[in-house]
Amino acid sequence: MPVQRYRHLPLWGQFLNRHGALSPEKAQPFSRRMAAAANLQAPTSCFALQPLALDAPINLFQA
Repeated sequence: MPVQRYRHLPLWGQFLNRHGALSPEKAQPFSRRMAAAANLQAPTSCFALQPLALDAPINLFQA
């Protein structure tokens, strides 16, 4: 996944407090993991809260 793709993802919300300001105690661990990462082309593993995705047949959602 290209780094550019991360620009508008909601993953960044995990670093904000309830007022929408940066929460340093949440952002600093991410910053440390990014600094230690060997490959900045795949920063997904540096986020503490990982995105979840659903993979299921559509008929499971039909009533």
